[in-house]
Order: sequence, then structure tokens, then C-alpha cells
Amino acid sequence: MSDPNVERETVVHNTTVNTSGERRSGGGFTAFAIVGLLIVLAVIAWFVIQNGAVERPDTNVDVKVEAPELPDINLPEPKAPSLPG
Repeated sequence: MSDPNVERETVVHNTTVNTSGERRSGGGFTAFAIVGLLIVLAVIAWFVIQNGAVERPDTNVDVKVEAPELPDINLPEPKAPSLPG
């Protein structure tokens, strides 16, 4: 056994561990989503900016309907109900 009263030399060991973060994939999906969003925005902008540039057929229709005249009916004047009391 060693004597506890004897001073010993202190030895220090340093260990350095270099780690890189986990590699993440998914950049392809992100790029796909961004390009898809840009395409949707471009289509919406095309419809908004176009503002009626497409020729549409004339939809003004002149409709004349001849209705027969109603017969003159003489109805009696309705009487107001009497109040209780």
C-alpha cells in the first residue's frame, strides 16, 4: 500500500473530442416547396395583371317579355279587428 502522507505528482489528462453536427437532408424538399410556391404566385399574378385582357363574348342580352294585363278585380276592403274591452 502507498503512504497517504506522501505527496504525489498530479497528472492531468485532457481529451478533446471534435464532433460535427448531424448531416441533415431535406434541402430537396425545401427547394421543391419554394419553387412550387413561386409558380403558384406567378399564376395568380398573371390572372391579376391580365385584368380582362382575354376577349370575352358579348354577354349583353336584350330580353323583352310581354306579360298579359291582369284583370281588374274589385275586392272588398278588409276590416280591422276590434279591440277587446
